[in-house]
Amino acid sequence: MPKGDLIVHRRVVEADGSLVEIKVWQVPKNPRQPHGFKYSLVYIVERQRVLGYDNAHGRDHRHVREKGYPYTFNSPAALVEDFLRDLADIREGQV
Repeated sequence: MPKGDLIVHRRVVEADGSLVEIKVWQVPKNPRQPHGFKYSLVYIVERQRVLGYDNAHGRDHRHVREKGYPYTFNSPAALVEDFLRDLADIREGQV
């Protein structure tokens, strides 16, 4: 668990059993989190990650199904907005 203040934590289990969980911590700025935030946002369906945003391993990135992509972190609010936009696109079959 990161040493810092948990500023956002939302966990929703949908009727179909899928899971959406959003966690953002404010942490001291350091080489792994130069912007001062640690985060993990995930959408899981049938025990498989379909969408994820995190900065594990010292880099900001996102996962869409099996592929990983760089992510440019701007703020916690923008992070959640980007995640929710991708989530809506996935649920609508656009991704």
